[in-house]
Amino acid sequence: MTSRRWYHIAVFVVDMAEFFGACFLVYHWCGFSVGFILLWILFASPYTPLFIKDLSMYGKVVSARSKTMIEKVIQIPKSYFKHYYLTSMISNGYLLWVLVNVYFLGGQAPSWYIKCVKMLTYYPVNKPSVSHLSVLLMATVIVIQGTKRFLECVILSKYSKATMNVVHYLLGITFYLFCGFSLISEAPDLNKPVPFTGPVELFKQQIRWYHIFAIILYVWSSWHQYICHKIFSDLRKTDKDKNSHKIPYGDWFQYVSCPHYFFEILIYTSGIFMLGFSHQMWYMVYAFVITNQLAASYTVHKWYKDKFEDYPKNRTAVIPFVY
Repeated sequence: MTSRRWYHIAVFVVDMAEFFGACFLVYHWCGFSVGFILLWILFASPYTPLFIKDLSMYGKVVSARSKTMIEKVIQIPKSYFKHYYLTSMISNGYLLWVLVNVYFLGGQAPSWYIKCVKMLTYYPVNKPSVSHLSVLLMATVIVIQGTKRFLECVILSKYSKATMNVVHYLLGITFYLFCGFSLISEAPDLNKPVPFTGPVELFKQQIRWYHIFAIILYVWSSWHQYICHKIFSDLRKTDKDKNSHKIPYGDWFQYVSCPHYFFEILIYTSGIFMLGFSHQMWYMVYAFVITNQLAASYTVHKWYKDKFEDYPKNRTAVIPFVY
């Protein structure tokens, strides 16, 4: 084989490596979305072995059967959920600082951060799909939501002895870690000069109706999600109640078993609006959230109906009157 042929093979291998590396988050979001759909099917099938179902579930819906040694080893407290939001506060908070520094303070994005974004996504794109303002507002919302959920987990939530396996834990950590990278993947190049001199000029130039609608939708959804978590917390007012389960009532629990999942979907729907309907990677993040919440709500809804004979028959799983 001639050296020229070896050269072309080497170039091809490098090109393929760059291509698949640059599309890593595409495969990540799409792959797990498909995985959640398959899990959904497994949950619904009466032929799926119980230990397989348990490996893909967490919290109260996991069966009470005796666990194998391996299953016990990979279980961690469900209260570690707070680590998800701590990850979001740190990683996405850093992204928000980078944006503020580049947009308003004349700073530069750290080279190591740009390399990470390039390694995981197809950044920078020739024609950004979103504006500077959309990216800034969306990063702010992500940080606010992560901070809010962290405080709820620490101050409001009252966890039982429920557990989750380490795979769930790592998946949640990577979700919040990769959200910021996904957001910036189709943003304007951080190494190029910005076309505005300050926040006032930025808002005057780029504010659109969908930004305002997205903020309203986020605030409304986030508030109702808080109410749902408050209702859960009120069901466990004493230490004796921590390991018991009751039927929640109030707010959107009159319609669905998992209104907190429903509002989670709406929160990420606000992201679709915030990004002007044109951020392709965010649609993949959105697919991940929807398939995850629908699959999880199926198991919770079924658990409620099986456990409580007097469970309200008019409630659907997560989407009012639909599913």
